[in-house]
Order: sequence, then structure tokens, then C-alpha cells
Amino acid sequence: MTNIDDEYADDDKKEDADFHGEEKKTSSSRRGMSKSPSMVKRFFTFTSLSLTPGRGQNDAEENNDNEKNKRKCLFVHGWRSNARVSKEHAKHLNLDAKFQQIHLIKGTKHSNEASDELTEGMFLGPWFSWVDDINNDDIDGKSKEEDLVKALRYVVKFVRKHGPYASAVGFSQGGALVSLLSRREVLEKLGVEGDVFLWKSATVVCGASVGLIEVAERALGIRLVNDGERIADDEDVLPSLHIFGLQDERKPQGERLMKLFDAKMPSSKQLVRHCLYFDGGHGVPKSIMSDIGFHAEYDAWLNNALSLSLAVEDGPKKLGNTAVANVLHRALSRKVTHRGNEMFLRGDSTQGSSDKERLDRRRRNVSEDDAMERGEGETENSNTTFSTVKRLNAVPRDENVETRTTPSGHALNFIRNACSVANCDADVNVRKSRFKGILEMLRAAPASAPLLRDVDASHAPMSYGAMIDFITTGEGDLRKIGATQSTVVAYNVPTGAVGASAFLSVASQCVAVPLDPGITEADALEAMMSCKVTLVALFRDADTAEIEKAATKANIPIKWYVIAAGDKPAGWFYPEQEEDILSSQPPLVNAAEGVGLLLRTSGTTSKAKVVPLALGALASNGSELAASLELTSADVCINAMPLFHIGGLSCSILATVASKASVICCHKFDAQVFYETIVTDNTLRPTWYSAVPTIHIAVLQYGKAISRGAKPKHSLRFIRSGAAALSQADAEKLQAFWNVPIIPTYSMSEQMPISGKNIHLELAERPNTVGQPLICSVALVNDLNCRATAPFGTQGELVISDDNVMTGYKDAAEANNKTFFYLGDKRYLRTGDIAKMDGDGFIYLTGRSKELIKRGGEQVSPLQVEAVLAKHPDVHVAVVFGVESPLWGEEVGVAIVLKDDVTNIDASLRSIREMTTASKELSRFENPAYWKIVKDDDLPKTSTKKYKRAGLAKHLNIAQRNLVSSCSRKKGGSAKPAVISSGLAGLRYCMAVGVMFNHIGGVWQGEDERNPLTYGPYWWSAKATTFYFPATVFFVLGGFTLSAALNGKEVREGTWLSFYNSRFQTLMPLYLLSLAFGLINMLVVCRPSTFSDKFSWQPHNSTMTLASGAAAQCHTSPVEMAYGAWLIMTIVVFAFGFQTWFPLWLLSSWMMYYTWFNGVYYFIIVVFPWMHNALCRVRGDTKAILKWGLVYTFLIFATAALLGLYYALPSWQDYDDLGSSKSWEKNLQNIYALSTMMFPPYWVPSVGSGMVAYFWYDAVRPNESHDRKRYGRMADCLTLAFFVFHLAHFFDIDWPYPTTLVGKMWETHPDEHHLWDTGIKRYVWSVMITRLYSPLLAVWIALLAVPRGSITGRLLEGNVLSKTLAPTSYGCFLFHQIIGQWYWWATRSGNNVTSEEVDLGNSDAWSWWAYPKEYYWFSPQPLPVAWYEFFFVVGLVTIFSAFIDRALNSHLTLLWVKTMNFFQNIFWSSRSVSGSVAIESATPESIVRNAVKALTGVESDISLDDSFDEIGLVSVGLPILVGLINSEDKSASVTVADVANCATLRDLVSALEKKRAVAESAAGVGARNDLYYI
Repeated sequence: MTNIDDEYADDDKKEDADFHGEEKKTSSSRRGMSKSPSMVKRFFTFTSLSLTPGRGQNDAEENNDNEKNKRKCLFVHGWRSNARVSKEHAKHLNLDAKFQQIHLIKGTKHSNEASDELTEGMFLGPWFSWVDDINNDDIDGKSKEEDLVKALRYVVKFVRKHGPYASAVGFSQGGALVSLLSRREVLEKLGVEGDVFLWKSATVVCGASVGLIEVAERALGIRLVNDGERIADDEDVLPSLHIFGLQDERKPQGERLMKLFDAKMPSSKQLVRHCLYFDGGHGVPKSIMSDIGFHAEYDAWLNNALSLSLAVEDGPKKLGNTAVANVLHRALSRKVTHRGNEMFLRGDSTQGSSDKERLDRRRRNVSEDDAMERGEGETENSNTTFSTVKRLNAVPRDENVETRTTPSGHALNFIRNACSVANCDADVNVRKSRFKGILEMLRAAPASAPLLRDVDASHAPMSYGAMIDFITTGEGDLRKIGATQSTVVAYNVPTGAVGASAFLSVASQCVAVPLDPGITEADALEAMMSCKVTLVALFRDADTAEIEKAATKANIPIKWYVIAAGDKPAGWFYPEQEEDILSSQPPLVNAAEGVGLLLRTSGTTSKAKVVPLALGALASNGSELAASLELTSADVCINAMPLFHIGGLSCSILATVASKASVICCHKFDAQVFYETIVTDNTLRPTWYSAVPTIHIAVLQYGKAISRGAKPKHSLRFIRSGAAALSQADAEKLQAFWNVPIIPTYSMSEQMPISGKNIHLELAERPNTVGQPLICSVALVNDLNCRATAPFGTQGELVISDDNVMTGYKDAAEANNKTFFYLGDKRYLRTGDIAKMDGDGFIYLTGRSKELIKRGGEQVSPLQVEAVLAKHPDVHVAVVFGVESPLWGEEVGVAIVLKDDVTNIDASLRSIREMTTASKELSRFENPAYWKIVKDDDLPKTSTKKYKRAGLAKHLNIAQRNLVSSCSRKKGGSAKPAVISSGLAGLRYCMAVGVMFNHIGGVWQGEDERNPLTYGPYWWSAKATTFYFPATVFFVLGGFTLSAALNGKEVREGTWLSFYNSRFQTLMPLYLLSLAFGLINMLVVCRPSTFSDKFSWQPHNSTMTLASGAAAQCHTSPVEMAYGAWLIMTIVVFAFGFQTWFPLWLLSSWMMYYTWFNGVYYFIIVVFPWMHNALCRVRGDTKAILKWGLVYTFLIFATAALLGLYYALPSWQDYDDLGSSKSWEKNLQNIYALSTMMFPPYWVPSVGSGMVAYFWYDAVRPNESHDRKRYGRMADCLTLAFFVFHLAHFFDIDWPYPTTLVGKMWETHPDEHHLWDTGIKRYVWSVMITRLYSPLLAVWIALLAVPRGSITGRLLEGNVLSKTLAPTSYGCFLFHQIIGQWYWWATRSGNNVTSEEVDLGNSDAWSWWAYPKEYYWFSPQPLPVAWYEFFFVVGLVTIFSAFIDRALNSHLTLLWVKTMNFFQNIFWSSRSVSGSVAIESATPESIVRNAVKALTGVESDISLDDSFDEIGLVSVGLPILVGLINSEDKSASVTVADVANCATLRDLVSALEKKRAVAESAAGVGARNDLYYI
């Protein structure tokens, strides 16, 4: 007996030291989390558990007693991960709401890198595993056994030290560890004595590394599983929860780990195992945090698990004579030398209990778990899948369980007030009495009883005895063609009885692969390869050329059969060449558990998969069908169904064999032959048949035409319908004609049958039903997470479970992974069909999950629409399908086949439309928008005559109205939008502050400095002439974000108007508001009495002084004109954004001088589609993108060179005389610089460089790169370089700026900086320099776009910058002039400013901006306030912009939209509304989708999983989005704060749903405004 505390004393000290070191290391991350939501902030705090070295044992014991009463959870991370990743996973799983304390333990094996690049980029190392290997599923090698034992022992020791634990949660490889340590056999080998567990429950999240089971078995010398099933005889079973991502490729591994746990307690049969699924892959997505249903399931299972009385390891034991020593298995004892860095997280709540309840129990010394056992705390949610399945399995029986008897005689159990789960409990004795194989079924009938008959009576019937002899020793013995029991035989299915005998012969001896006689060579080859056919059997006198070619290509031997003449019984055939059968060769008998049939799915939506069906399951299902239809030996079936699909084989043939009856086998379906066989007065007449709706309708139409209203005479007892849905209207017509029960059923290749109607139940009693489950347990689940729908009867995807159900598609791991899942102790198959189930277990199909038409926020069932259309007397067939729609995602389309007697097609179509519009069975959104009259031959069908909906719109050439399409990616890469950092929004605000830095605060410069207006240090006066950086960044960033907003979607011809409107409506309303404020400010001081109609390029007393001698408050434009004309022209030029266009700027004067940016940006938007589409065409092609980068770089240098011509013009001088000051010729340098620098086309190359940066980012995806850290370092280096470069200017470091064209070209002395001849040249040079490094700015922005990729990026991504301040950026740019003027008036009344030339003192209305700079420019001097006032003014501007953004922006945008629509209706009434979208459906999803479409101009491919950055909604867009949403949804009101808290559009939809005060009914929602005729 070894004391662990002694054995590991040294390691404990190291471990504790490491732990505290980790606590210090992570302090910064704790500080960072203070910005997270309050729940996270409370939960993720690190705590110590009194484990520091040197503390006394009594203290430790006291601490341990306190810890034992806490509900604690141990979290075990996955392969090449660490506790930081576990912390994120724990947060997403909301473990703080379930446990009081969470311990995060790190692995024992150090790894050099993370499990994937994304993890390494998002989290800090180091990385650890429990068992590390490049291929972590490789189970070979002794080192793995040692590593695993070390890991297991380490966790045991940790639990003993820090336990007890209510639950252990393991992710990925950690899930394998938790699974192994949840087995008592493993614990016993590790020295854990007594029948105890390490924890009271186990949760395995995305379990992986299943190979560790075999490693553990070898290392510990035990057996845990046998053929994948658990080996154990424990009285107690540890409760387990298994969480899977439905798209996780490792899901099968997690399911194998699940087999280490039993589903039920052996004695009480209580359910203790549960599975949860989410829509995702191998990870724990953030979306789980807000998934209420997920946590309701988790909590229901956890409360049940913790209510059980299981003995667990309860932590440290007292040492001494009375102590029980902790022992490890000595034979496996090895010291664990790697310790430390465990992280402890504390929650502040206990699941299921209020604070008062917990306080009361503490006073009574009652633990949380004891309280649960006594029934205190939260009661179990009865509407969870776990609770429902648990109650259905309860012993004794739950009083709420209801039972119905299925048509096949089994008990169907369900709970009506719970989830939609119905267990079909088959009578064991009944199942045993049904046959195990085909030969047993045949032998059960009298040998002389007829089995197979030809429809033309050309052969005598084949009896049961003759069929047995034919198979075992006759010509049907496959040994005669060289087959063995493992041979996979493909054969072309002959018509008539031979097709039936061929199936019975092949399936009873080996594996049958029936092929459609009309199959193509390519399809046949694919079938042979996918089914792994080893022998092809072909029948003479049939067209087999295509199959022969395929077999030859596949190098598969062909054997030939000949169909016997009329002297042989029906179905007789013989091999063309027999092989000798050796006496030692045993008869071929296929075992019941062996595969008897391989079929390929005839699905209408996806590629065929191979369905292997066990022989015993086939026979059993045939028996179930016979029982449900109450077949007897006297019954006669007539079959026209193809015998290469399950419907004909299982129902017509095997159900007949099971009932000892006979079947008439038709050749190719012929309505006349079929009908006449039924009604002809023969000695043996059909009593029933099973067919698809197309056969029913064809026979019905023929019968009506022949009978001329008379009722036919026949012997039919009933008609069964399957394969495809039979509409209620058609069923009623069929019943009225034949006057027999119509039995609608439901089945699929994977399971035949699933449901059916009792033959004694009237059709009208349960309209549109496909009956009750016959043999399978069924459930209705949510398509995204496989949780049962609630309450019972809610629509969902139909899933089935039974021993007879196919166990898995052949060689299709991915398909099996997506198709199968677990509910409770049952494995379910997803059918892909959407259904409802009523209170008696009747199933109603509403459509295929893949065929459902997703129109906006609504789902339309094609079957439901077809059922209404079928009621019209002119409709022969109606096929409803989806048509892609840029507005709704999909619209409803219908192809109609009219009856032959319809002559006026237009009138008939009009009548059909009127009927559907008036129908109360359809909501408005379910009415078809696209109609097409077709012939039946125009509609593609499967081989079983089902109409194919998938691709039907394209097949029928129905026009698409795609306004924006996805660009192709030339060289691979993901089509998913590239994730872009929110830090770019923060950068936008920083640049807005940079612009304000140029315009607020400074020194009045020039030789006649106007004291006392010297407001700051001299370097401040030079800032505007050296800091042109923000403006250039704005344009480059604009190019990047404009392209990013479209996510690689090309703006197609015909949609540009919508694109323009979506962009301008986010800019123009606020711009016009700022102009209104600017106009008011100007008119306050600029009146005719204060207006000077004289202009000079340089300030001159004669132009700045009025005739009265007073100082002018405003002056005319360069083109001199009177006050009224000047005012009108100024307003017009600014209103249309022409203030920077030469020569239009000559016609206006300063009103909103800093809005020159708007004029340039509007031009950029106009030319953007051309530029974007050119890049879009090379999307993904890095070389082509870089070539475009070189083009724009060249153009940037070219425009800079054009600006450089400034220095070649006559140098500017300070003129004293008026003539020179007014002379255009002498001020040409001035005019040229202004016309060039602000000319909109001049900025196009800089914008283009930003667009190239986005497409490079999209192609390279640096955010997903393993080198993302290197990209981050590059971004930080550029940040530092730009900072140092411009800081040098502010502090007058000698810098190569020219002062004159010659002489001092590369020298500038600090004492010259205040001089305007130097300053202007520095300004021009600064513009040139920043323009020249635009390509570097583009690179910088692309690198900053990597989320959390750089220090700069992380600073910019801070919530304050990227979410709070960023939305004010545009407002700051527009309104900082306005706020500056108001601030000046409020703080500088009178000013006491004097000058020798102009008296400015005591002028209450004096405005500094009325006077130009000495060098005439587009703006006056910066706001002349002290440097420290700059920060106050910027704060005022930001607050004002935030107010405008939240209070007015959305209203102004809506006003803009309505105004545009008003003019559009006047001038372009025939065109669709540009930019605005009529919200047809009032669902939250459709409202959000259409608001986004109206705002961004992207009219298709909008995913609810897109973030706001991904769809281009940044900064100025969110308040407008709020306004658009609120204008459409009158029942709720979202705020900008609500939107800011949403990560994706799906979150916004959820927020809007929660905001709705009253839920609206789905019926009648979603008006359709237009019908499109084809």
C-alpha cells in the first residue's frame, strides 16, 4: 500500500508552483474579460484551492470539507490543446450555470503545435495532449500505452486531490479519457478500490481518439468492448451525455466511445445516457450559448444524473491509522513528472436552485445533490427529448404513456403532452414467429400452392415447392454459374414472373443487385463499382448491351441465362452454360444476418447511395406488411411495379410469400392490360395491388374512359399506395371508382415498411395520412439539431428506429455520419421527410427536408400545395418546386399537366390561379409565383416514376432574377466569406479623429500673426501641412470595405441602380443634414449686408472690407457674382457633391468645406462596380490579383507625378497689390494644386489599391493561415513605421520636403515651418508622399483585417473603439465643422481680436472661417482654440454624432427611401423599386433579410450566419438597419444596442423574435405582390 501524498510530494510542489505561475500569466486575460458579458465576467475568475506548499494538513482538511459540498466539474481538454481552449468551451457550454466550480486540467504530454491553425491563431500556447501522435488515431506502439497510463493515473490523482466531482466533461481526446475513467474495470486496474466512480456523471463532447480503447485494453489487460458493444455486468451505470456536431467527421468515433456506457440502469431500466447534437463540426460553437433547447436537454439529463445514488471518489482521505490509503496499481506504477498549469474556474450559481433555497439547505446542512434526491430544486422539464424518452422507458409504466395498436399488431407508445416520440414495442413472440429467411418463408407454404403467375397465362403457375427445388437443386442454383455465398450478383431484371424468381433465387443464396433493364452504361458501371459486383448474370432476349459494356469495362465476368419456353412454369430460366457442382460444395444458403439485397437509392435530390438490406430484415418486413394488410393464402396480388426497387420486391413479392398467397406478374406496365386483368372474369382474379400514384391515375383514367360511368366488376379487397405521396383528392377519386379501401403508406429503400393505414379505416376519417408506424419507432426532430419537436404533433423531420432498418449505407462514411443519430438507447435513421404526427400516432407527410421551399422566413411544403392544385378539375398532375429568388431565397413554382379534354389553356390557368388564391388551405406565401403548363413527358422522373423536383426550375428554363452572383474562385479556396476583423471599424474612428486633429486647434500663421490667438506650441501649427495620412487611409480603407461588403459577389448588369441606391441611402441623408446645419450657420453671419462680392486668391483688405468699412463675414466665389446667385450656386454645388470637381468648385464658396471627401467618395461609388467586377473575375487567382495591384500602383505614381507638376509652375508669392492677388495667371500654382489634389478621379488608384488588398486577403486567407502571427508582426511593423514617420514631422526633424523648386529642395529648417511659402510646399509634398505609399497602406489594412492577428488589431478591436465609437465615424467627419462653429460662438463672444488693417474686435457675430488662408485653399484656418481644447471639442463632436446616429439616422434614411420611391413612381413607374424592398412576409427572418438587401444591395446569397462585417454593415449601416427593421415590424422595436450585441444575422433574427410582444400566426403572412408567368 503506497501513500500517494508521499510518493508524489515533490511533484505536488512543482504542480502547485506551476499552477500559481499560470495564474499570474493569465492575469492579463482576466483583465481583458472584464469587457465580456456579466455572466462570463462572474464565472471566469481563477481561484486557488488551498493547495500551496507548506500549509498544514488541518487547513487542507477544513478546506476540503467546504469543497465537498460544492457541485464541481472537471474539464479535460482535447488533443494538442490547453486549458485556455477548455475555458472557451466551458463558456460556450454555459457550465457556470450548471456548476459552482469548474476545474480545467491540462494534458500530460507537451506538443509543439496546436491541433489546427485556427486554434493556434486564437489562443496562446503551450499545447498539451494526453497521448500525442501525428496521427492521433494510430494505436500502435508501446509508448502510447505508457503515455495513456500516465495520463489516466494523473487524472485519478487530480480527482483525489480536488474532488469530489459532480461531472467530468471531456472534449475530443479528453472525451476518450473521461470515457475510459468512467469504467470501473479501468479504475480497479489503476488502484481505485471499492465500487466507486471518479465522478457522478460524464459528458463527452465531440469524442475522438477512439483508438485509445484498444490501447487501454492492451495496457491494462482488460476487455471493454466486444464488436463495438460494451462488456460489463455492473449493477450501477454511470450517467453519460454525448454531444456531437452533425458535421463532425469524427462523430463515428464519439459514437464508438458512447458504447463504453450503458443507456439504462441494469436493474431499474432507467435511462441514464443521452445524446445532444448541434449544427456544427468538431468544436463547441458560440451559438450553443444561446441555444435554449440545448441547455434544457443538458439540464434535464444532469439533474437526473445527479439524483442517482452513485458512490464516487470523494477527494483527499485523512491519513493515519483510520485512513484508507490511496493506491495505484503497482505493476503500472511510473512517476508522473509533468505537472501544473491546471486552471480553476468558479461559478456563482447552482443549477436548479434559487439563492434562498441554497441558503436554507446550507442551514439544514443539506447538500445540493441530497436536495435533488428529495425532490427539491428545479423540476424536470417534461418537454425535453431526454425526459420524454426516459418516461417512455420507465419501469413501472408512466401513467401518461398512451398506447395504440398498429395495423401490424404491435403496441405504439407515446406521451401526448411531451415530445414527438413514439416507441413501437413489437411483441417478442410475434417477431419470433415471423420468418428468418426466404427459404424458410417458402417452406412454410403448401408445396402445391401457386406462387408466381404470368399476366398472359402463357405459363403454368410456379408453385412454392417448385420454387424451392428450383433454388436449391434446380436451374436457379447459383453454384451452376460459379457463385459462392459471398458472390455479389448483378442481373438485368427480366419482365414478368422471371424477375420475381430471379430475385428469390439470388437473394436466398448470395447478394442480389437487380439492375434496371433500361440503365445506361455509365449508370451501370457506377452501380457495379459502388456495389462491388463480382458476377453479372444477364438474360437473353433482352437489351443488355449497356450492361455488357459496363461489365467489360469493370472486368467482371458475365454469365448468361435463358428464359424457359411455355412448357415450364412461370418464372423458369436456366443457365446457358452450366458448371459442374462438386460433391463437396455445400448448398448456397444466405444467412438471415447476411446481406441479401443491394439497392441504390432513387432519391430525387442527391447522388444514389448503396443500401444493403439484410436477408432476415427483408423477410421480417415482408411478414409485417402481410400482417398489416391482413393478407391470407387466398389473396392474389397483381404487380406492375419494377422488381429492381424495394416497393415491388418487398410488398408485391415478399408480402405475398409471407402470406402463402400468389402474385400475378405483369410485364411492362400497360394501363389497358392491368385494368383488364383486374376486371376480366377469370377463375383467379386479383384481390389487391400496390402501386405508385402515377399507375393509380393512369389505370383510373383508362377505366373511366372504358366503363363510361359504370362501376367495374372486380375482386379487389383494397388498393395499397406507396413510394410517392397520393393526394387526398386522388385517393378519393380512386376509392369512388373501385369502391374499395385505399391504403396510403410510407416507406423507403432503407426500410420497407414504415407506416400504413388499417384497411378497415375509412379514407375520410384521417385525410392525407400515410398511416401509423407498423414496426418502427418514430420521432419528429428538428432538422438542425436532431432534438425531438415539442409539443407532440409539431412538424419535424421524420426519423425511424428498428432492428430491421438498414444499418448503414455501403462504403459511405460521410452519408452514414449525417444519416444516423441516437435518441436515448435507440439509433435512428433520418428519412429526410418532413411530417406531423397526431394524437393517435398517425403520420402526415408535408415534404422532403431537401425539397422544402424556403421562401424568406417560411417553409413551403410542395405536397401541401400540390394537394390543393389537384382538386381543380382541369389538373392532371401538379409538381411544385423551388425557384431561386434574389429577394426571398426561393419562390414557389409549379408545373401543371392539364387533362386531355382542356382546350382553353389560358382560361384554365386563370381558373386554377383563382382557386389557389381563394383557398383557405394555403397561406399567401404558399401560392405559386411561377406557373408553367407542360406535358407529362417534359417532367423528369426517377426509375420508380417519382417526379424529380430538384433542378426542375433549371430543366424547365424558368428565368432567374439573380441581381448579384457569386464570383468563381479560380484557384480553389473556400467560397465562404473571409472573416474580417472588427478592428477596421475601430481604425475608421481613429482616422476620423486624425482628420479632426488637422482641423481643430492651431496658430494663426504668417508675418502678421494675430495675437492673442497663439494657442499652442509651434509644432502644432505645422500639423495640417504634414498629416495628410487620415484622408488617404480613408480612401484605401473605403476600397477594401466596399469590396468586402459584397463578399466576392459580382454586381451584375441591370442591378447597378439597386447597388447605387443601397450605398447612397447610407450616406446622403446625414450628408444633407450636415449641409442644412452648415447653411444655417452660414446664414447667421453671411447676409447681403456682410457679403463681399469681390474675390482675390490671396487675402486683401479691399476684398475683405465692405464699403461701410466693416469687415466682411463672407465673400463671393472665384467667379464673382452677386449674393443671391452666389448663395444658390453654392447650395446646388454642395447638394450634388460637386464641390471638388473642376471647374464647378469655382462657382461656390465655403459652406461645408470639409465635405470635399463626400464629393470624391460619391464618384468612387459610381465607378466602383466596374473596378470591383474586374477584380471579381479573377477572384482566388493570387497572381492575377497582384497584377491588378501593380496596375493601381503605377496609376498612383502617375497621379503623384501629375501633382508634382505643381513645382514646375510659377512659384506662389505673397502679393501686396490687388491686381496680382486677383490674377489667375500669377496664382496658377494655387489653382492647379487645388484642382488636382481634390479632383475625384485622382483618388481612384488609391481606392483600387484597397480593393486589391481585399481580394488578396480573400484569396490568401491570412486569418486561416498557420503564419497568421507573422502577418500580425508585419502589421505592427508598418504601424510603427507610419507612426515614426509622421511623428518626425510634428517635432520638426529635418525631413526631405522642398521649400523651393531649387536650392533647398531637400532641406527644411525648423524656423521656416511657420512660413506659408514653406508650409504650402510641405503640404503639397505631404499629399504626394501619402499618395505614393497608398500601396503600403493597402497592405497594412489587409494585415489589420486578420482578427486578433496583431497588437494593433487587438487594440482596434476593443469594444469601445470597434462597437461604441466606430458608428460615430461618419458623423464625426460631417459634423466637426458644425460643432466647431457652435463651440466658437459659445466660448469666444467678442474675442477682443484686433488688427491694424481690419477691426475685428467686439463683433459678436465674427466668424474666423470667413477669412481664407494666405494661400487660398478649400478651407480656412483650423478652429483657433487652445491645444488642450482639442480633446474637449472632439468629445463634443463624438457625442453629437452618436446622438444623431441613434436618434435621427434611421428616420432620415427611411425618409430618403420614401422620397426616392416617390420620384421613382413618377419617372420610372414601370421599374421595380430600387433599393427598397417590400417586405412580403412578416416573419423576423424575412424582415431582416430584406432590410439587409435594401441596405447593402446584395440581393442574393445572404446567409443568416454572416456577421455584419461580412455583409458590409459597418459603422453608419447599423442604425439604418434598425430603422428599416422597425418600419416593417410594428409589433416590436429593436435598438442599435440590440444589434450591436448580435454577432450574426441569425442572432438578430432571434433578438427580433424575442422582441415581439405578440406572436403572429404564420397563416396569411407574407403577401405576394407579383405573379410571374412563363
